[in-house]
Amino acid sequence: MSITRRQQAILDVLHRTSDGAATRDILLALAQSTDRISRVTVIRDLGVLVAGGFVRRTGKGRNVRYREKLANTSLRHVDPEAYFSVDDAERPLVHPTYHSSALDAFSGAFTKKEREQITALNDAYRRRLRALPLAIIRKETERFTTEFSWKSSRIEGNTYSLLDTEMLLKEQKEAQGHTHQEAQMILNHKTALDFIFSHPGDYSSLKRRTIEQLHALIMKELGVAKGLRGAPVGILGTSYRPMGLRSQLHEALGETVMRINAEPWVPAKALIALLMIAYIQPFEDGNKRTARLLGNALLIAGRFCPLSFRSIDEKEYKKAVILFYEQHNIAYFKNLFLEQFVYAARQYFQAGNPAIS
Repeated sequence: MSITRRQQAILDVLHRTSDGAATRDILLALAQSTDRISRVTVIRDLGVLVAGGFVRRTGKGRNVRYREKLANTSLRHVDPEAYFSVDDAERPLVHPTYHSSALDAFSGAFTKKEREQITALNDAYRRRLRALPLAIIRKETERFTTEFSWKSSRIEGNTYSLLDTEMLLKEQKEAQGHTHQEAQMILNHKTALDFIFSHPGDYSSLKRRTIEQLHALIMKELGVAKGLRGAPVGILGTSYRPMGLRSQLHEALGETVMRINAEPWVPAKALIALLMIAYIQPFEDGNKRTARLLGNALLIAGRFCPLSFRSIDEKEYKKAVILFYEQHNIAYFKNLFLEQFVYAARQYFQAGNPAIS
């Protein structure tokens, strides 16, 4: 659901009131920070927020009160445009470096309706998969691999086109005007994804060394050291700084592995992996690539449709990750995750799909 700035302002007011607020209280609070808004407009916006599941309404008549409807504040809606209009040096952080409380953000991450939607889409995906001839499955796996390798690399600044990526993976032909490192990045995605498809059982019960092995595949011949990093790293676009000691990384990664293994629902496992590996930054480089591969490994192991991220906006992906770094907020990233699951479950492993274009 898209939230307007005015509706976001109402949510901000309710977030500051633990026992709820009457319409007049909301009007008074808004008058101090925004242009004058009519009572009718506020009531209409409150109705939209109630219908969208953001706000709970109690009482009747003059006793009506409104409360933010969130058991987990990490799911609170944040307007990314407004949030990122502030320079990163001036944005307040929940924690300036890694804090294990980030794992609490994933408690009850998906609503009942979201789980039902994903389950229904995945059931249809699995029925299609069972009905497809092996030759079509192989062709669709190749298409998915190409599109994932292209988009995941694109998120990291790779400039290969989708058609260049297809040529590289099919014929090992590097595109002119691009560096060998760009080609190697894409080839490594294919190698790692091929391994995941061939060894799904390796990710049924996750181990720290399994993540390290996946990282080694995605960073092959890119001049990055294997294993946990031994020096601090910085992240462009945020003042959040990951921890620097290898012993700390070991502990944080272990906590994340335990949390993933304890999560019973596969898409929630994938969501944790996607954000926590990026948040911890356990490796010298390639952390988000490893996170995307690990998320897909968990989905494949659990017989869920993997994500190609083909239709995602790279800038919005990065914003959503930074929002988690700084605020431990998963709402924006979760929405992107849901959009990509819907896209993947409807687009891949269909008989008669068009060629890459």
